[in-house]
Amino acid sequence: DGVDIVGDIGTPVLALADGTVADVYDDPFMGTTVVLKHSGGLVSCYSNLSSALPKEISVGATVAVGDTIGGIGETALVESAEVPHVHVSVYLDEHAVNPEDYLPGT
Repeated sequence: DGVDIVGDIGTPVLALADGTVADVYDDPFMGTTVVLKHSGGLVSCYSNLSSALPKEISVGATVAVGDTIGGIGETALVESAEVPHVHVSVYLDEHAVNPEDYLPGT
């Protein structure tokens, strides 16, 4: 239900749209995860982030498109054998959609 975007450890991960931080948690399998709620029923979820998130990324915080919400990490237990990446999932009205349709520049 998402795509892996490869990058170096620490590469900034940016919000794909304006929104609000809906959740921040450490998933036992997918690692450090940030969930953003956007307008129009859109939700984006970023997993395998580094455990050190920017201090302003907390539940209820407002983010703008392009704001750094974290960095690529190695916190996803189920993907530890893979190259460094962030796992991005996007949902529209609670249904998984193709994240590439919402990523800037794609």
